[in-house]
Amino acid sequence: MTKGARFSGILFDRAEVTSSELGARTELDSATLTGILDRLEAAGIAERKPNPTDRRAIRIHLTERGKEVGKEVSRLMGLANAEFLEGLNPSEVKELKRLLAKIRAK
Repeated sequence: MTKGARFSGILFDRAEVTSSELGARTELDSATLTGILDRLEAAGIAERKPNPTDRRAIRIHLTERGKEVGKEVSRLMGLANAEFLEGLNPSEVKELKRLLAKIRAK
């Protein structure tokens, strides 16, 4: 998954985040974060706005186009996951999810 896709996924799950929240969730430095946000903004997927309660903070949210792209990506990922898991029984799917969560937590 690309960094831009990770960002879009985080933004798709939440209405908006601050740049510092996004950096913390992705574990990227501010220079890398800025470059990715620049590209997402240029593509019309995300938008930065000033935070009205904190002039130092920037709020980031998906544009309407970004929301549409996110819905389509989510749909396609659901289809891919269903195909990937179709050979497993329910207990195997549960075990796989448990193991993936354990890996992700590290």
